[in-house]
Amino acid sequence: NQESSYFMLKPLFLKDNSYWGALSLGVSQSEEKRYLRFSENLLFLMIGIGVLLAFVIYVFLARNINTSLVKILAGMDGLNIDRFDNRIELTSRDEFQLIADSFNRLVRKLSLYNQRIQKLQDDMIKSAKLATAGQLAAGLAHEIRNPLSSIKMMAQILHERYLKGGEGQNEILTILSESEKLNDQLKDMLEFARP
Repeated sequence: NQESSYFMLKPLFLKDNSYWGALSLGVSQSEEKRYLRFSENLLFLMIGIGVLLAFVIYVFLARNINTSLVKILAGMDGLNIDRFDNRIELTSRDEFQLIADSFNRLVRKLSLYNQRIQKLQDDMIKSAKLATAGQLAAGLAHEIRNPLSSIKMMAQILHERYLKGGEGQNEILTILSESEKLNDQLKDMLEFARP
């Protein structure tokens, strides 16, 4: 039909390198140009679809990533030293969920440590109060012991000088006996309060 064509001739050989035949192919140049234009159009269409699909995926992923990051940052910003009740709630099952779960575990541990510290502080305050009460009791016992010694000494002097075998001897002996009991209790208390 008087068209320009391309002609290709390809020789074919067997495994033992002996000539078997040839393959000849004739392609019209106009057909080839039409095929190349079709291929170019198809290629541009595929590239366009690929770019559009990549953009849609990017927008979806970027929105998902942004939402997850906003929730994580809000949860971290909401952490308060006085309250440990905030949690990061994510529904996705990805790396952001792992970060949120890790943060939630950290908050639970901080809450437990805070409770333990509170208890230790309360125990320390009670111990300090008991130590102060012990010091006050020791000081008071020491202050009582001095006048008690004087009372005991005066009762002994009265007994020796004036009441040998006379009236009031039982009362003086009771004073001496009770003074000795008080002195023993004060001595035990001072011994207990000694550092």
